[in-house]
Amino acid sequence: MERPGEPQMPSFMTIEARKLWPEVVTILARAGVLFETDGIAIGVFCSSLALFKQMDAAIAKYGSLNVELDEITGTGVLRTSPSVRVRSDALKQMRASWQAFGLDPASRAGIQVGEPPEKTRSALENILRSKSAKDDVVM
Repeated sequence: MERPGEPQMPSFMTIEARKLWPEVVTILARAGVLFETDGIAIGVFCSSLALFKQMDAAIAKYGSLNVELDEITGTGVLRTSPSVRVRSDALKQMRASWQAFGLDPASRAGIQVGEPPEKTRSALENILRSKSAKDDVVM
């Protein structure tokens, strides 16, 4: 079983992705799915989100279509901007990440966060959770 807690931010993240880390970690903590071992997965999600936002801004600024000159015919040809494909790929990666963390309605039901293993509980928690035959109330 994984241990609850905030993971370390991975070093591979861009500056833009690092800016998103605190917000994403807060969302995961509130959802009860934040674990120390999820640093890379959260980093990938933040990176995908940063890329999605960059491509969304590029599409807003430059549009989703480019006019390219066909050298053979000399006519203009409309082509989809590469930003559209990159944005779509980033969205697919984000969807996979948020489904893995149970952050959408369909996958939320499949996320089960269990109790920590006995060895990571404190001595007091082990006493409070233990049960013996003497604990049964007989009337």
